[in-house]
Amino acid sequence: IFKALKNYKKLAEIQHDITQGKLSCVDLVKSHLEVIQEKNTLLNVFLSIYDQEALQKAQDIDYKIKNGTAGK
Repeated sequence: IFKALKNYKKLAEIQHDITQGKLSCVDLVKSHLEVIQEKNTLLNVFLSIYDQEALQKAQDIDYKIKNGTAGK
């Protein structure tokens, strides 16, 4: 689902798209979790994956960004 996510090269690009509403933290985390799940079967580098916790934090951050309280 999230493989269509833009191939970002710089953090500034991610920040720009988040502030412009083109990308959410939840979508970004889901994209990375998808890659982890896909690759971890082969690499077996993660003992635990806290996907629900990561998604909840991302949702909290998206809420703060929307309400102008992010970073406060």
